[in-house]
Amino acid sequence: MDELVMVPGGRGEFEDWVNASSASEHWTYSYGDYECYKKMLGNENFRFMVAKTKSGEYAGSCTCFIFPDYAFVAAYYVRPEFRGRGIGSRLFNLAVSNKVKEGNVGLHGGEFLFYRYFISSCNEF
Repeated sequence: MDELVMVPGGRGEFEDWVNASSASEHWTYSYGDYECYKKMLGNENFRFMVAKTKSGEYAGSCTCFIFPDYAFVAAYYVRPEFRGRGIGSRLFNLAVSNKVKEGNVGLHGGEFLFYRYFISSCNEF
């Protein structure tokens, strides 16, 4: 498997996420959501980090929406064949800055990972 790179994503990578998450998790999002998020939040408050192989294949992504009093993580997804390698954690740490982590952060993710998110978060307190 190719080595992965973590980069800020654009509309093309957002479309890759919509397609991949729909295929494996049956999530329903629209390609147009990308422009809505950018318009609603502005570039400085919309972070979309992507993991790709060096050949450009989409592996996963994490989005952080930053509001004045809190942040919200969504589009937090890693393709099944890339899971278990720490990619999601790396993406999360790139999308969610330390300053954001000092406040309240909500998370929208897959139900199958609930206990992993919950237990990991509880161990930090």
